[in-house]
Amino acid sequence: MTRYSARVAAARLSGRRRAFPVAKPSRRAASIGAAPAYLERHGTPRGVDELRGHAVIAYLRAGSSQPWDVVDVDGQIRRAQIQPQFGFDDMTGIVDAVLAGVGLAWLPAWLLARYARTGELVTVMEHCFRPTQEIHLVWPKSRYLPLKTRWRRGFRR
Repeated sequence: MTRYSARVAAARLSGRRRAFPVAKPSRRAASIGAAPAYLERHGTPRGVDELRGHAVIAYLRAGSSQPWDVVDVDGQIRRAQIQPQFGFDDMTGIVDAVLAGVGLAWLPAWLLARYARTGELVTVMEHCFRPTQEIHLVWPKSRYLPLKTRWRRGFRR
């Protein structure tokens, strides 16, 4: 993303005209995760086509869920035919639902790995993953920039 488009994104994300990017864009990887108990009851999908019929917990953005585009085994991006049964607009709710065995969900790779180490969650279709997303850290323009934001800004440059 160019510097100009990052500034436009910053302004749109913050809802203000005077916002600036705090750091260079970074990428976020995500994978599908589920509780072992859910997979025991419903089976483990092995490919994009097998996601159909599974309970799905979706991340809601502005009240609607985003389609599940999956990089399949052959490297092609395919849209999974899913109907979310549950949706949350925060990751804590999604993780709680997945841990309770409600269904499958996209989770950031770092978060899924944390629960996979303890055996609470399992990565589903390890050979398939979500295309990485660009993440922007923005801050409304002000005289004061908190120390933790200044530190993060320096770290990402």
